[in-house]
Amino acid sequence: LAEKIKSCIGGELAHFNELSEHLPSSFELKVSEQIKSLRLKWTPILTERKVIENILLVVQDQTAENNLRRQVSVEIARRNNVARLIAEILPRKRNVLIAYFAATKTLVEKMIAEIRSDYDSLSIRNDLSLIKEGAEKYELSTLLKSLVKVNGRYKQIRSQDNLELEFFCEILKDLSEDIEEYLYVLYEVFERGKSKSDIFKNETLAGVIGRQVAIKLGVIKDYNFLWKGIECEDRVVYWRDSVIPDITKIITLALHNSIDHGYLAFSHLFEKDQHIDVMVKMYVDSGKTVLEVKDEGVSLDIEKLSADIRKTGFDFGEDDESILDTIFADGLLSQETRREVRARSAGLQIIKEVALKYGGTVRLRPNLPRGAILIVKLPVENVLKNVTSEEVKFGSDMAG
Repeated sequence: LAEKIKSCIGGELAHFNELSEHLPSSFELKVSEQIKSLRLKWTPILTERKVIENILLVVQDQTAENNLRRQVSVEIARRNNVARLIAEILPRKRNVLIAYFAATKTLVEKMIAEIRSDYDSLSIRNDLSLIKEGAEKYELSTLLKSLVKVNGRYKQIRSQDNLELEFFCEILKDLSEDIEEYLYVLYEVFERGKSKSDIFKNETLAGVIGRQVAIKLGVIKDYNFLWKGIECEDRVVYWRDSVIPDITKIITLALHNSIDHGYLAFSHLFEKDQHIDVMVKMYVDSGKTVLEVKDEGVSLDIEKLSADIRKTGFDFGEDDESILDTIFADGLLSQETRREVRARSAGLQIIKEVALKYGGTVRLRPNLPRGAILIVKLPVENVLKNVTSEEVKFGSDMAG
């Protein structure tokens, strides 16, 4: 490589351009038992005659940045996993699931102990069957996927080969960790008791949603609705601790608005056993943290709002988005219209006040063909912990 670089000296730029495709752009170096990630940038230095006089190499240490990216990726993956588990657990009785997972964890520990002492194929097969039976009964899809891997490896064990058995033990340990994740959700997210694992130090979007929806499940059934599930996407990691109570308040009010006033308050307009479907998304985009809560419930009466605005003579625009913004304008709507739209806008004024506290904005948009989308935007610098520009950009890339 050194000889090829030297051959460029005294040559034209085209020669370097051909060579640059083969020059390394990064590499890793072990320094004092630590792996350093380095970025290489090669730049030709030209004379006035456009002849290469020398080649400049700039080396940048990317270790901290790469570690930060990995940490953010791991945190996002963990939060998304918790959201999936909450969706599975919500329709079930928590005390029943706690008993099941406690028994399942004991069975897994028993299998690991048996494998390392006296391998009993029949006992292990029976234990796996019991765990699978419960997972199917309670429709625990994440656990069932893990069991597919465990059973697949179990069927490959032909003898008491120590390497095969030890590898099978490692897979059982992974299964035990999956069970701990379920127990974490059951104890910490729903019960707010002592944490069963130290996954999150702060509140999570999935946790807030889980508790609020759990409160509503009985009422939803009384109104002859079925809970379809909730789609949760959380890509914001480093909230300031002081902001979390207000973010929790926004999410809570938004969820109650969607469920109570998008569906339950208008139950007479829906067929029996209609599904309730809500999606919550949080991400970073263009220097803003964005929260979206979307439902497919009853839409706002835009025609009614538009007619009321025209009576005031106020020029607020004719498009649906401008008309919906009148909900947040003080003194613009008549008392009668406010009564008619207050259901779908319940709690939104409080959300607006919280958002303004951080220099943010609130918008309500139609979710075609039916329902509404609440969009709250808060400046990154006012609500997130001190983060680098690269970290914020990474969050934006993930959201896109």
